[in-house]
Amino acid sequence: MRVLFILSDNIYLTPYFNFYKELLKKLSISYDVIYWDKNINEIITKQNYYRISFSGKGKLSKILGYVKFRKEIKKKLKENDYDMILPLHSIVSFILVDFLLFSFKNRYIYDIRDYSYEKFLVYRLVQKQLVKNSLMNIVSSDGYKFFLPMGEYFTTHNLPNMIELNEVKQLKNNSTFPIQLSYIGLIRFQEQNKKIIDFFANDSRFQLNFIGTNAGELREFCQEKNISNVNLVDTFQPKDTMSFYKNTDAVLNLYGNHTPLLDYALSNKLYFAALLYKPILVCEDTYMEKVSIENGFGFVLPMKDESEKDCLALYIQNLDRKQLIKNCDNFMDRISLEKQKTEIELEKRILSLRKKND
Repeated sequence: MRVLFILSDNIYLTPYFNFYKELLKKLSISYDVIYWDKNINEIITKQNYYRISFSGKGKLSKILGYVKFRKEIKKKLKENDYDMILPLHSIVSFILVDFLLFSFKNRYIYDIRDYSYEKFLVYRLVQKQLVKNSLMNIVSSDGYKFFLPMGEYFTTHNLPNMIELNEVKQLKNNSTFPIQLSYIGLIRFQEQNKKIIDFFANDSRFQLNFIGTNAGELREFCQEKNISNVNLVDTFQPKDTMSFYKNTDAVLNLYGNHTPLLDYALSNKLYFAALLYKPILVCEDTYMEKVSIENGFGFVLPMKDESEKDCLALYIQNLDRKQLIKNCDNFMDRISLEKQKTEIELEKRILSLRKKND
C-alpha cells in the first residue's frame, strides 16, 4: 500500500502531518509527500519528499500558483499508483475534487483545520460531496461543525511532542515583572498584532514576545511608535520551541473575533498552554474562549479598557497554581482520549482499505 500526502504549505507549518505520518509508520505503509514551500525556506532531501515552490504576490499569482500546484500533483498521480490520498489542507481537496470523487472515492481523508471558502456556495456544494465520499472526515475543532455540512466527523488535536514538555512545565507562579506574554508560531493577522502592541505599549509590567515567521514585519511599527517592551524573533527551528515557552508566563492567543475564520478554531497554543500549565489569553465570543474558560485556564482580554491590564497582572501573579495544574491535566486527559479514539478508528479504516487492495 502506498499513500500520497499533499500539503499546500510548508511542512513546519503543518504540525498535524506528524499524526498521520506516525500512524503510517506504525502500520508499515510507505508514503510520498508533496509540499508547497510557500516561504521558500524548507528543502527536504529525503527521496520521498517533493518540494514545489512558486513565487509571486497578489490574488492572480495565488490563483496561478494553485493551477501550477494542481498540475504538479496530477503529474505525480499519473507516475505512481497510490492507494490513498491524504490532502492536509482543505483547499487541496477542493482543487482535486475531480480526482478524489472519481478516482479515489472512499480512499481519501477529508481533513479540516480552518474555515476557508465556505462563504461561497460552490465551495459548500463541493464540500458536501467531499464529506459524503471520504474514507473519514477529521476536524481539529468541534466548533467547525457549526458551518460544515452534515456528516460523520472525528476530532483530533494538534498535540505537541509530550516528551519534550516535562522540563518546561510551570509548577510555580512567577512573581516578578515584567510578565512575559508570548505569541509563538507563525505570526499572522498583523493588524490585530499591532492592536495588541498598542494596548500594552511601554507598560513596564509586560513584555510582549512575537516569535515566529513574519515577526520582523512588526519591527517598523514598534520603531515608529517608540515602543520598547516588544521582543521580535523571526523564523526559528522547531527544536527551539520549548525554550521560548519556558520563558513565558502566559500564552498570547488574541487573533481577533467576529469572523468565522477565528470564531470556531482551536489553535495549537491551547494545547501548549494546557500541557505547560500556563494560562492563555483569548478573545471574547470565540470557541477558544468557550473551551479555555470552561476548562479553567483561559483569560478573556477584550482590550477595550486600560483596567484590563491591572486585572491581568493580578491574575497572573495570584494564580492558584495547584488548581490551574489540575484543570489543565483534566482537560488534556479528555483531549488525549478523544485523539486516541480517532486514531483507533482511522487505523481500522486504513487497514480495511489495505485488505481490499491486497
